[in-house]
Amino acid sequence: MLKKICFGLVILGMATQTMAYQVSPRQAIYHWASEGDVLKLRQLQQVGFSIDELDNTNNTSLCEAVWRRDKLAVHTLIFAGANTSADCVRKIPQVYRNLVEFPVAPEDFS
Repeated sequence: MLKKICFGLVILGMATQTMAYQVSPRQAIYHWASEGDVLKLRQLQQVGFSIDELDNTNNTSLCEAVWRRDKLAVHTLIFAGANTSADCVRKIPQVYRNLVEFPVAPEDFS
């Protein structure tokens, strides 16, 4: 029971933090992905956030991470369940696709 209460407080705290700073859900998702925090991404998903939400240029957080060459964010998003066959992923030039096609567990980064 205590674990459920603590988990609920973590989720509530994340949601409050997201709203308090006027951060979009997509920005929050990218932030936690760039930190390598798969658990936070999964918690956000459990309260209704979508890690595949599109921005105004029809890119997901995964596509943004690839374009930024942010390997940690790419691999974190993939391990959290990001859609690797989204339209924007298919449009990524082959030279960058190896980031998506050969993911490494985020904890393997130092």
